[in-house]
Amino acid sequence: MSSTTLLLGSLLALALAPLLNAALERVPHGNTLIRWGVLLGVAGLVVGHVLPVCMASCGNAAIALALVGLAIPLLAERFAQKKASGAVPWALFAVAGLGLHAMMDGAALALSDRVPGHALQLGLAVLLHRIPVGMGLWGVLPRPAALVAFAILGGGTLVGYVIGVELAPALDAPALAMLQAFAAGVLLHVFAHAALEGTSLGHVHANAPAE
Repeated sequence: MSSTTLLLGSLLALALAPLLNAALERVPHGNTLIRWGVLLGVAGLVVGHVLPVCMASCGNAAIALALVGLAIPLLAERFAQKKASGAVPWALFAVAGLGLHAMMDGAALALSDRVPGHALQLGLAVLLHRIPVGMGLWGVLPRPAALVAFAILGGGTLVGYVIGVELAPALDAPALAMLQAFAAGVLLHVFAHAALEGTSLGHVHANAPAE
């Protein structure tokens, strides 16, 4: 499978996320499936993909920063005496950080033709984690912000794919790895909060009133 096909597949997976959300909302217990499916998918992405990559660059600091990323939004909400209304900025911050990871994905896809035996596995990994992230962002964020988030992730992938070889060493810098780990923790907090609230993702953070 060519690197171009893998790139198009990763972008298509992101674009299909809103349609999958809409389809699942129409089936019994669909919102529950979305909430927990997204949380499990994002948890798998963070633990199985993002953190190992970050740890290769900055060691165990990646785990510590991810835990800080989990905790800080909760503390901020408690301090501000808000349950939900402050989560959209946190989600956008997380997406900005993971935009760097999207660049790494794009660079890896561009280089996949050089390692044919792993190209399909890499492409499927990127595609599978784009679906839950895209579905979660579409549910958590107001529509304009969700479109910005999609543009960041899709644009980051394209930039990484086009620049490829030149970009890969810079994205491996420890400081950027630490930022990605922190952002991954924040993103996991946002989706965990949405799942534990027991309501539709579209109403947990984006539309809930402040207390």
